[in-house]
Amino acid sequence: MKGVDVGDQMASYYPTTRRSKVWYRKVFFFLYDTAIVNAWAVRRALGSEESLKAFRFGLASELLGQFREGTDSTSRAAPCPSTAAPRTRTHNVSQIPGKTRRCKVCSRHGRRKSTRSYCAECNVGLCIYGCFEEWHATL
Repeated sequence: MKGVDVGDQMASYYPTTRRSKVWYRKVFFFLYDTAIVNAWAVRRALGSEESLKAFRFGLASELLGQFREGTDSTSRAAPCPSTAAPRTRTHNVSQIPGKTRRCKVCSRHGRRKSTRSYCAECNVGLCIYGCFEEWHATL
């Protein structure tokens, strides 16, 4: 019983579970946390001195692998996916019918603002006045 209690305690330090009405999602994330703790315990038994937090971080980096290559680690999102392509396309303001999105520039400045306009080329929500120009000035 001691091993189970310690394992549950270690899994509760950095939980990945989120509130969900779907039962199998909770079961999946419980098993995912348990598998991470078990893998960390095996690694420690083999002589590693790595903490659980460092192990989880390294595991996440390994799982993301090629999906994170080519992105800048200091910014959360690239300014525009078409920056690598030649500038043959034009960026126009489009309207989202019936929906709103958060403005990407306002979010970076700490303001919470929803808008119905967006750049169809970049696929990000942007305010018409100022934010659209500021976002595309970084291209």
